[in-house]
Amino acid sequence: MEQSKIRGFLKLVRPANIITAWSNILVGAAIAYGTLNEESLPMFDFINYFNFDIVLLIISTSGLYGGGIVMNDYFDANLDAKERPERPIPKGLISKKNALNFAIVLYTIGVISAFCVNIFSGIIACSLVGLTLIYNTFSKHNSFLGPLNMGICRAVNWLLGMSICSTFFSSFLLWLIIPLLYIFGITLVSRSEVIGEKGNNLIIGVGLYIFVILVIALSGLSSNRTTGIFIFFMLMPFIIYFFHKVLKPTLLAINGGGKPELVMKAVKSAVIGVIIVDASVAVIFLGIIYGVIILVLMPSSIYLSKRFAVT
Repeated sequence: MEQSKIRGFLKLVRPANIITAWSNILVGAAIAYGTLNEESLPMFDFINYFNFDIVLLIISTSGLYGGGIVMNDYFDANLDAKERPERPIPKGLISKKNALNFAIVLYTIGVISAFCVNIFSGIIACSLVGLTLIYNTFSKHNSFLGPLNMGICRAVNWLLGMSICSTFFSSFLLWLIIPLLYIFGITLVSRSEVIGEKGNNLIIGVGLYIFVILVIALSGLSSNRTTGIFIFFMLMPFIIYFFHKVLKPTLLAINGGGKPELVMKAVKSAVIGVIIVDASVAVIFLGIIYGVIILVLMPSSIYLSKRFAVT
């Protein structure tokens, strides 16, 4: 296969974004394992929480996320020809037919890998395929349903990570509000990227980012695994990093009048910032070491974001 075609397929799946999906699996697993060990915070026992099922779920989310994002380009080919002619399909690097076949292969890998973990994981994987198709064919261009659909997709991806635990806890569902609202905010902000936005989207996005990080901080403070204040102080470096990496670029975009280039940088930072959000929540359940392990994904995602588009 030609090198240019290989690069075209890589551009389609947006590798930097896929790494953020990995962190979704890791935080989901942290919530599941942490809930099972609710009486204590196993700070130095983190190595026992890495197993082959986590590898399978990471493979699964790579296929599911990759398939969904390829389908995004497949359905947006005509629009991208006008607004983003550098994308692989309008540029002629990848045909629509090959893009569709690629997405089907990725979806298949994602679903099979999930079923290899357990039936619950497989069902969640199938639901993610459905949710991404609903987004790309129906809800994408709706100002409310589009962001909501994207938020639900990420929340269900957290649930995919939680499915590593054969026991389901109702408390799992409460945590899903974090990725739902955060991705809702990113999707709102991203709508300003092409045409520019001086109005409410950027402000609402910032409000949702702040709300999410406050929920995480308060959850750490009220944790009953150990003294809440101890977990809160463990969270502080992650929260500070979040403010620097995510909030600062978005505020600059607001101050800059919503210029598309500033919004693009803000969206890019917020997408990669998914890893910081995931790492922060993981700290609450499995301690700071596990959180740092997730945060180690950041350099790879940042590097790939410089070579391949994020939005």
